[in-house]
Amino acid sequence: TERGEGKTVRFDPKTRRENTISVVAPAECKSDNKAESDNKAENKKEKEALVAELKRGSAFIKYGRRGKPQERILWISPDGNHIEWGKAKNKSSKKFPIDDVRDVKLGQTTDLFKRRILKEHQEPPHTLRSLSLLMKGKKSRESIDLIALTDITFQNWTKFLHITLKEDGRLGSVNGKELALYMNRVQHTKYDLGAQ
Repeated sequence: TERGEGKTVRFDPKTRRENTISVVAPAECKSDNKAESDNKAENKKEKEALVAELKRGSAFIKYGRRGKPQERILWISPDGNHIEWGKAKNKSSKKFPIDDVRDVKLGQTTDLFKRRILKEHQEPPHTLRSLSLLMKGKKSRESIDLIALTDITFQNWTKFLHITLKEDGRLGSVNGKELALYMNRVQHTKYDLGAQ
């Protein structure tokens, strides 16, 4: 057996040939660990910045089971543990623990979204700014279905939820690469909110 940088060469007596096998040097393992640590630190820093922004409140159109879709302000509670919404900031009509969110769906894919969109609109509005929060064990509220009024609102909330759920191992439907591709589509799609 001969060793070179990043490889091992082994002689196979049956085939009488040399086989080269790549190996990972200890330094490379350390490098991978450092990269993972740096990534976690970067995510933590980004999450803190997002939480500070989202505590200020963001405008969405919220689709419920009954009635017309309503514009609502969503924000993160001062303690950072709840998502609240109401007609205006700090006039909360509903709230729930962030831990109650088990997953996030991008687009208008839930049954509720499909029914409500079909009833209210001839054509689905702003599908690329739509998201649904899937709730844990709540039959009365299986999903919270929202359309962000701006691209930056959609991006900030989706990034925050993705980082949060990924930390807890809850995010199943969207991985980082898919999220980046989706965000790219949002950034390159122009909307006229008043036209739809």
